[in-house]
Parts: sequence; C-alpha cells; structure tokens
Amino acid sequence: MNQQRPLKDEPILSDSEFEDAILGAISDGTAQGRARQLGIALLHQALQEVNPLQLVTESTTLYKRTTQTDLPNSSLTTAINLDIKQGTTRHNFNDGYFAFTFFRGRHNFANTNPDRYSHETILVFKDRWFATQQAGGEIIQYGGIRPPRVWKASNTSFFSFSAAGFKTDIYRIDGHKLSLNLQTP
Repeated sequence: MNQQRPLKDEPILSDSEFEDAILGAISDGTAQGRARQLGIALLHQALQEVNPLQLVTESTTLYKRTTQTDLPNSSLTTAINLDIKQGTTRHNFNDGYFAFTFFRGRHNFANTNPDRYSHETILVFKDRWFATQQAGGEIIQYGGIRPPRVWKASNTSFFSFSAAGFKTDIYRIDGHKLSLNLQTP
C-alpha cells in the first residue's frame, strides 16, 4: 500500500485534522478496548459534522370549530369530543404530544386568519393536562369575562365550562410533538 499520509493517533487527529481524515481502528478484541471506546465517539462526532441533529416541533389541530354556531354548549357534564382524523378514529391527547395550545374567544369566524381575533391562547404541558379532572385534580382556568374552566374527560374528549347557558369559547386545540431528526434525511 502506498501511503501518502502518515497514520496519526486520535488526540492529534481530533485537534487538527478531523475534517479530512480517514478513520480506522485496530481492536484489541475486548469491549473495553480503546478502539471501541473512542471509535463510537469519533463516528458520532463525524456524523454531527456532516449531518447535525435537529429538534423539530410538529403541531396538529386536534379540535377546531369553524363557525360560531358549531361551538358546543358550555357544560359540566357533557364532554366535547376531539375531531375525527382520517377514517373514523378520533384524535387522541395521548398520541405522543408534549403540550397543547388552547385557542379561545374567537370573534370573527369569517376572517381567513382564524387566530387573528382570538382573545387568548394558553399552552398547557401534557403532565399538567393529564392531571386535570373536575374533582380532586387541577382545572385549567384562564382570564376573560367568563373565564373558562377546562379539564380532560378522556384521551379523546374534554370538558369546557364558562357559565350556564353559554357556548364554550374554546374553538381550537393544537397538540405539539417533538422529534429529533437528522438535518438531511
């Protein structure tokens, strides 16, 4: 073999010539060997240089009302179901979401931007939302003239109550997922 460049030890390579190096290792045959200990770390470092990991947030609308008339009545006892996703299965609060955004108080359903006339949004993390129940747990409550109280009824439904005889003003719920991806697939 005609060697154009000399072999270099790992510390010298890591400090100065990592970008254009060809990596090689000689194993001593044990799981604790230096080649195995350093090789995995160097391969991971090389992968990060070429294709770094990215944290990606993906939002999915789980519940959405499009007109004032299709908002359900405010109720302490009648649960509101999440929307149907493809087929006949409802969205599920337990489908890998880390948090949920509740949109409330929309005034103008005719506007093309559905969030333009929202009074308020609230971000609720999964552990807080999953702890909610009417008796004994936390009820999510936030500002407004008749502040709505919202709590989870099941993995596919929720309760929303602002005042007797009124419609709930929660018109949309988005679920948020996190994924760790390579920059280029």
